[in-house]
Amino acid sequence: AQGFSVIELLVALSILSLLLGIAAVSLGSLAPKFALDNTVRSVAMALNQGRSQAITRGHTVDVTFATHSYEITDTDDDAVLAADALSTIVAVSAADVVTFTSLGMAAAPTTITVSNDSYSRDVEIGITGEVMIQ
Repeated sequence: AQGFSVIELLVALSILSLLLGIAAVSLGSLAPKFALDNTVRSVAMALNQGRSQAITRGHTVDVTFATHSYEITDTDDDAVLAADALSTIVAVSAADVVTFTSLGMAAAPTTITVSNDSYSRDVEIGITGEVMIQ
């Protein structure tokens, strides 16, 4: 007389599977936003790494972005310090090269836009070299 009947178990399992299905659909719609946020953080990290390398080496360092990749170059030694790919479902629009002086200052303030089909975020580099995610 104690315990659950088979019908009670089937009802509970069907309700649980319905709730899990709704949760899966909700999480699936968040994937583009998560990919965008991850790429924005990668862009900011690359810029901070370029700035740090400029200060550490005492050289001018360029950070160049393509649609799905970036490259950090020591312009005084003409050496590539780092390069990596970015997410292919997110596009980075930056026609300009971000140049950091040996003091870590940016040659010019720059805004890099990272976007996908649904969302867009900006990464701003101030004249002092500070990297800000908007």
